[in-house]
Amino acid sequence: MSIKTQLISLAKVVHQEELKYLDSLSDDEKNQIGRVDDWSVKDMLVHISVWKGIMAERLAGRDGFEDLQIHPDFEDTNTEIYEKYKSLTWSGIDNLVKSCHDALIAGIDRLGEDDFMRNDLFSWQDDQVLWQQIYGTDIIHPALHISERYIRRGEVEPAQELIESVSEKALELSDEDAWKGAQHYNIACYHALAGDKDAALEKLKTAFPLRADLVPWAQQDTDLESLWEDAEFQSLLKANEE
Repeated sequence: MSIKTQLISLAKVVHQEELKYLDSLSDDEKNQIGRVDDWSVKDMLVHISVWKGIMAERLAGRDGFEDLQIHPDFEDTNTEIYEKYKSLTWSGIDNLVKSCHDALIAGIDRLGEDDFMRNDLFSWQDDQVLWQQIYGTDIIHPALHISERYIRRGEVEPAQELIESVSEKALELSDEDAWKGAQHYNIACYHALAGDKDAALEKLKTAFPLRADLVPWAQQDTDLESLWEDAEFQSLLKANEE
């Protein structure tokens, strides 16, 4: 199966999970008021959708989405997304979720198979292979956000099924050690968010030797914040430092 076909398939799987999550929302969840440092459910759905829209525009050769400024620091962009869309109605969110997904699929489908293997097709790639960047921003990124929301509800099973399903399918995209390491790391992030320290550490023990650059990132990745002060986590970092 081609990289393009697999990316489209995975993007559609995650989108169906978004719609499933949307359908499950209670009135209380829909009425949550977020802050820039503590997003509501609505803010989270806007966030993942707008980043899909940004990617769709970038794949078409345009750097931006509507009138958003894409900053070198993605957190600055996230703040701008929040401020711009914080008053969007639920009808507007439903439209945004669908339109950004459709635009992303069209953007992926528009490219040739060889394009996905390049790291220099667009100026914003920063030497990263294109298919990996699409996967990171628009497939596993929304999946992690949705799983985190399930965990907040105390619904661990759907969160685990989502992350493990996406990550296991993603392993088929490449045999490279660095790629495999990233998928194990993503599952570790899920376990850390779910409060399963031992399972998270076991996955990190597999991930770090395969992907050494994840060691410094893990020390600032808020998905792993629950482990930062843990002695075993600190020992694991030291054992895998380059």
